[in-house]
Amino acid sequence: MRPVSPNIALRDPLTLEKGTDPRVTRDTVPALESPPAAVSEAVKDVFLKTKKKATIMMVIDTSGSMAGDKINAAIKGSVSFVQRLHPDDRIYAIGFSQDRIYNIGSSGRAGDIGEKLVTSLNGVYTSGNTPLYDAVCKATSDLTKIQKDDEAKGEKRLYGIVLLSDGEDTASKNSQNQMFNCLPSGESVTGVKVFTIAYGKEADKDLMTRIAGRTNGKSFTGDPENIETIYNAISAEQ
Repeated sequence: MRPVSPNIALRDPLTLEKGTDPRVTRDTVPALESPPAAVSEAVKDVFLKTKKKATIMMVIDTSGSMAGDKINAAIKGSVSFVQRLHPDDRIYAIGFSQDRIYNIGSSGRAGDIGEKLVTSLNGVYTSGNTPLYDAVCKATSDLTKIQKDDEAKGEKRLYGIVLLSDGEDTASKNSQNQMFNCLPSGESVTGVKVFTIAYGKEADKDLMTRIAGRTNGKSFTGDPENIETIYNAISAEQ
């Protein structure tokens, strides 16, 4: 790579013998002109038509420790995430607290149910303990089944779980080892990937990193101040 500054002299391995012409500069070879707006829009259209659509399952900790600013900011980030989806992406959302893991609102094609899901997300409340391991197992099982059904119909999509939690497991029937056995191996390029958000100071960052790493996903550290940015970063991964 050439130095950013033209005032820095080229040196090995940036030599003529190795394929770099030192006479080529921004002055001798001007930058290419930007394409017309119509061309740029056409490129975007082709990208959107050929890009694989995604099926996403949001898994949100709604236990009592998430009360107040935490859940308010998390829901705001979740809403932003839903609104950034392509209309043909599919979105599911589940919450977990106490001894229950429950569906949040409608699920399906984002262009059809996005607004309804946003309304349901804004109505989420917090209570009870944290069945984190059970929630991970259920989300993985549900999304893997959805993927198999799609593949049986010849449909190819990207599959991801977005997991947000602010603490350690306190209420699961599954053990941590059983939870890891629920996860896909990460060996398949087309397999379900888990993107984790360790939310707040009390979150088990090591566990969340291991969950994401097992599936070739990514792990993020969030708080009420940056959670919307984190969700947007995950959106860019899809």
